[in-house]
Amino acid sequence: MPADAERKIATVLFADIANSTEIIRGLDAEQARQLLVPAVETMADAVHRYEGVVVRDRGDGIMASFGAPIALEDHAVRACYAALDMQNAIRSRANDAAGERGLPFQVRVGINSGPVVVTVKYEGGKAREIRVDGVPTHIAARLEPLAAPGAILLSRETLKLAEGFVRVRPLGARILKGIEGPVQVCELEGLNTRMRMHALAARGMSKFVGRREEIETLHRAAAQALSGRGQVVGLVGEAGVGKSRVFLEFIHSPAMDGWLVLEAGSASYGKATSYLPLVDLLTRYFDIDPRDDEQRTRDKITAKLSTFGEEKLLAQAPFFLGALGIGLSSEAWTARAPAERQSAMFDAIKRILIRESQKQPLCLLFEDLHWVDAETHAFLEMLLESVPAARALLLANYRPEHRSAWTGRSYFSQLRINPLPEDAADQFLDELLGPDVELAAIKKALVDVTEGNPLFIEESVRSLIEAGVLAGSPGHWRPLASLPAGFVPATIEALLAARMDRLRPELKEMLQCAAVIGSDIPRSLLETVTGMSPSGIERGVRELQAAEFLYEKTLFPETAYAFKHAMTREVAYASLLRERRKALHARAAHAVLALSAGRIEEQAERIAQHAEQGELWSMALDYLERSGDKSYGLYANTDAAAYFGRALTALGHLPENQATLEKAVDLRFKLRNALIALSELDRIRECLQDLEPILARLGDKVRSARHAAYRCNHHFLAGEQRRAIEFGDAGLILARECGDRSIQGELLYRLGQSYHLLGENRRAIALLEESQEFTAERHEHSRLELSVIPAVVNRTWLVSALAECGDFGAGIAHAKRALEIAEQADHPLSQVLGWLAVGLVLRRKGELDGAIAALERGMALCSRYWLPMWRLRLLSSVGLAYAFRGRVSEGLELMGQALEGAERMHVIVDQPMLLVHLAQALLLAGRVEEARTRAERALEIAMRHEARSEEAWARFLIGLTGGSPTRNADDETAKQLNGALRLANACEARPLAAFCHTALAALHQRRGDEAAAQQSTEAAARIYRALDLRPLALEPVSVNQ
Repeated sequence: MPADAERKIATVLFADIANSTEIIRGLDAEQARQLLVPAVETMADAVHRYEGVVVRDRGDGIMASFGAPIALEDHAVRACYAALDMQNAIRSRANDAAGERGLPFQVRVGINSGPVVVTVKYEGGKAREIRVDGVPTHIAARLEPLAAPGAILLSRETLKLAEGFVRVRPLGARILKGIEGPVQVCELEGLNTRMRMHALAARGMSKFVGRREEIETLHRAAAQALSGRGQVVGLVGEAGVGKSRVFLEFIHSPAMDGWLVLEAGSASYGKATSYLPLVDLLTRYFDIDPRDDEQRTRDKITAKLSTFGEEKLLAQAPFFLGALGIGLSSEAWTARAPAERQSAMFDAIKRILIRESQKQPLCLLFEDLHWVDAETHAFLEMLLESVPAARALLLANYRPEHRSAWTGRSYFSQLRINPLPEDAADQFLDELLGPDVELAAIKKALVDVTEGNPLFIEESVRSLIEAGVLAGSPGHWRPLASLPAGFVPATIEALLAARMDRLRPELKEMLQCAAVIGSDIPRSLLETVTGMSPSGIERGVRELQAAEFLYEKTLFPETAYAFKHAMTREVAYASLLRERRKALHARAAHAVLALSAGRIEEQAERIAQHAEQGELWSMALDYLERSGDKSYGLYANTDAAAYFGRALTALGHLPENQATLEKAVDLRFKLRNALIALSELDRIRECLQDLEPILARLGDKVRSARHAAYRCNHHFLAGEQRRAIEFGDAGLILARECGDRSIQGELLYRLGQSYHLLGENRRAIALLEESQEFTAERHEHSRLELSVIPAVVNRTWLVSALAECGDFGAGIAHAKRALEIAEQADHPLSQVLGWLAVGLVLRRKGELDGAIAALERGMALCSRYWLPMWRLRLLSSVGLAYAFRGRVSEGLELMGQALEGAERMHVIVDQPMLLVHLAQALLLAGRVEEARTRAERALEIAMRHEARSEEAWARFLIGLTGGSPTRNADDETAKQLNGALRLANACEARPLAAFCHTALAALHQRRGDEAAAQQSTEAAARIYRALDLRPLALEPVSVNQ
């Protein structure tokens, strides 16, 4: 037999007769069958009443499914109702069985909801066998034997979907055999409501936002009805847009005080239940409780009718009773033919409603008219004729697929309700989640995926809270993670799946193929993937547009479609089994490739995605790498890193050989280059470490040298300079052996960086100058290759070392040359470094106006291009220049941002320098204690990482702050300043040495040691003259002052 399999969100119910073995003990097979079969048939009837499917008859019980194979949007609610009906029906048999066998005859039920795979086997075009597989099925099966005889147990997953509709008693967590983790269980005690509006209210209502025009329209209709010109208003909109909520707000508004409001609800299974909304309406009108017996019901109806004092109305009592299924043996009822009974019943209901409208204005509210049964619809047609002359307002809401027959009547108006506009959706999310700025990304994502549908928004928020994505309390949530990919709450998935299952099979398959294609669905691609003819596609798309699944997105250069709701696509896609998805993706990959001749690169990402999902690994590898290269070339480094990572995964599915090993290395190099731009140092370390065993097997010197250069750079950024030098030296040997000048130049400048941080500035300068012989200035540098020009970054570090030593003339010459190279290449990212180099020299020399102008030019460029690490250095440098220029508050804010960024990105190498800058600004602001704290933190990090230049600066600043207040102040100051001076001399940092001499001169002067003060003053003056340098505008602090 052929079989169809599909993924579904469904509810599974297991029920059996408790102690059935004891009940049939001693009976032969025929007697046992006579006792058990009617009971099992009763269970099956309850399942069928709510459009469930009996998957298996177990002799003394059943397994049933709601929502599979045909999706039902309220599958969990239906399962609960079926279980309650099942118990009530079996209870009526219990006395007979107990009398015959002396044993109680009771049913126990277990219910659970979740994702399942349903398989239907066909024979002769009819379903002959149904299987429902998955963990949710096993949980339901385990819950059933846990239930006491006569009890119904639900899992928390089912309760979440049926909340508000049913009444339960929590039982806590239970450990179920074979199920991982505890399962939260509750006992189903009864029915709360069948009306969606009341179920929403029972769950707790969110704040009502927007919908002012809709409410005003309803108030205008009410005003006309109040004046005796009855009105009918139909509210039409998709599921979840808030039709019920609009009615709820309206009927509870002050303007409706004094009105009699009667509500009637249809149910999704109600078309098979005649008069269900009318029974609901009469039950509310006569105030009948489900626990009222027949006599109590008669008394309430009679009492209510007697209030009018009219014999004619009182004579209608049998027809109200008949509508409620009571008194069907009365002569008034039995004497009439069925058609006459219906006519009399309709007339009685209409009479009482019109009579009520004469006492006070009457509002009749019919929910979910798209589910109304034919008999109720016929009553409404009859009632409508009497509305215009009554003080009555009839309200009905329904979905777009319901075609109202009332259009054209003068007293009827139809109001379309749409999803919330973006500003109202934002307001709604602010009310639900709270004002936390960190929620902005999740709020935007929710507006995008829900497209302003209030129910979708609210259910999404509930699901995110339950999934642990949001933490906190109502109105004060905070994000712990981002919105999961393909996120669709189970309630919404069931609703959308039910709509899809109402489509013809070929339309549903077309929708699934469209979901595989993606967000944009070119018509030519849809034809190829579905294999349908152009005319078939045209007809199918037209129907899907009419059903509001798809809309036409573009007409040029070719017709393309899109899903009306992003969640619809996710649900259609999720319904496919993995093997079917894989086959369709593979077909789509080949189709896109064939249809994109001459413009393959434009479609690289689409081909890559389909090839990857279709497990065409060789094609996936090729196009994922192309997509990564394309993103990297556009400086979209996050996307580039993702593509290269996915390409590595695809590569892992291919046989290992020389070519794939080389590709494994090259892809990781590309991944590293994307990650370095994002400052993701931990991922870079992992990426480079993964390469070591591969390179050892390849024995490729060029690739090994490149790996060494990258390892050298990584350890430099991590503040591990000795380790960086080890890799740099080893790589330089390999680069010289294979004659690769480009890698030699890179390794020389990377070694220069590390020696500069260690304070070996002259050695650093020599290495950086030597590297220029191997580094092309690359005036022809492509605008699309957005890595920084090597000759520019080389000179930027050379300028830093020269400025540290006080070689300002050479420093400014190299800085200007770096900027010139960048500008001639018209390369903005390299220009950022050029301006930083110019600003660095001028700031060190004390030419603050020139420094600020240069650094601000760099900042302006950096705001347009994402260079996170260089941006930190720019922020801190311009902030320090501002502080020395008197703009201290402004400077402190920028330096604080820079330090926070370095700590967040774990960029250890820059933290001592950033702390030193911040300490200087704090001193200028007179915040001495804070300055000392920052300087001490800089000293701690610098000593741990052998950053001797920054150690010298940190000691100098600690000395200026007066040293530790717990020690002799002047002795501590002298110790720190002398230590700073020794380090400055060892590093050949002449400007800092001059500043140390100046500070020591002030200390000696304060101590009364004139000779020592004179000696320090003269030493400082010699350096200032030699370097044409201005003293640092920082005054040493005396603790005694």
